[in-house]
Amino acid sequence: MSPQLSEMLARGSPPLIRGLGLLYARLMLPPSEHWRWLGQWLDDESPLPLGPPVAVCDVAAELLESPTFRGLRLPRVPVPAARLTRAQVLLARSCRELVAFNRAHAAAFLPGVRVVAVSSDDGEWHTAELLSLARGPDAGGFSEGEAWWVRFPEYGSDDVCGPGQLRLCPGQGAPTPEEAGVRLPLTLEQAKAEAAAAEREAAAGGRGGGAMPRGGANHRGARPAVGGGGGGGDGARGRGGAARGGGRDDLDGGARRRRRPGAAGPGRAGGDAAGRDGSMRDDRGGGYGDGRDDRGGGYGDRRDDRGGGYGDSRRTGDEGRRRRR
Repeated sequence: MSPQLSEMLARGSPPLIRGLGLLYARLMLPPSEHWRWLGQWLDDESPLPLGPPVAVCDVAAELLESPTFRGLRLPRVPVPAARLTRAQVLLARSCRELVAFNRAHAAAFLPGVRVVAVSSDDGEWHTAELLSLARGPDAGGFSEGEAWWVRFPEYGSDDVCGPGQLRLCPGQGAPTPEEAGVRLPLTLEQAKAEAAAAEREAAAGGRGGGAMPRGGANHRGARPAVGGGGGGGDGARGRGGAARGGGRDDLDGGARRRRRPGAAGPGRAGGDAAGRDGSMRDDRGGGYGDGRDDRGGGYGDRRDDRGGGYGDSRRTGDEGRRRRR
């Protein structure tokens, strides 16, 4: 997949193909690969024909920061990875002014010139020396001819830096960014701090809506009372209380029953609507467990007025008394 995606995201590819490659990378690659493939395009101002004209850099930023793209829901990204990506986008945006300045003074960048460069080890600025242009895979996601191999005398190590990671030192044949009034980019730590502050502000603004009061009818764990029954917050239906209003549907064990309004069977005591162990007492039968039924057809320990019970049924009808004799 990498060779084909590399061809789609090559600097010389048409902008539309480049945009399709960005979308493909965001949809199909894991979050750890997003910045590698999309972050390098945050400085590309090439227009894309997507309805109103939009630049490649704006598409890349939207794919990196937003959970959706043009109404399409994008795969979720873990919170730590999303926070790091937001900081990296802030850092890249803060480099735009320096990148434009360095491109305008590209002739001053020559091997041996002293610069201040960003080390990939700590993300901080250190004094360095230009060695040679980085080409091919060494250039990473930077444009051809803009990335340089630099050496940090302080550490004796070499690194590759792009145009947003280099600043000319005084006396190099061109003005320094500070002398030209160019705003210096953020460091990675500063970008992380700004991204965290923006996230806190967004979270504080989202808390303005009214919260549902605790203990209300829709509080988790509480079941709203239905009809005339005194349903408790633990979900018990009329346990120890009056039966629910007549004519309301009940669900018990997956079977739907409808209680007749005002009906009370001889086997009931106190108008209780719930049998022992949560079983329902029903006027029409079909109950399970310890249900008491006026029409028969029950199972288990059922008391039946019409006979027709099974197991240890207790029959109080005429047929049941005749069979006992």
